[in-house]
Amino acid sequence: MAQSKPITGELPILSVAAEMVIAAKADALDQKSEGYIARLRRATASFASIIGDKRISEHSPLDVQTYATSLGLLCRRAGRRTQGYASRISQPVSRGLEGDPSDVRA
Repeated sequence: MAQSKPITGELPILSVAAEMVIAAKADALDQKSEGYIARLRRATASFASIIGDKRISEHSPLDVQTYATSLGLLCRRAGRRTQGYASRISQPVSRGLEGDPSDVRA
């Protein structure tokens, strides 16, 4: 199997590249897919918020693992903090998260 060479050209930042793909999907799909398109945009925004909106070539598998771990911890902390729907929506999910998200321990 041939080794792939790293891409050295200027690549766009994640949010720009993702929006190009999402816009193309939105054009190809019908109105019933608006919720799906909105979820893709939210996922891209949350990834950029947690990991950073870096150039595509600067992201690593560790970034994806850090993102997944961070989301898992956010969900777990939100579930422990509240039981009822009314109290769940009144408190921010990210409350109590300090420090570097790459230094997350379960």
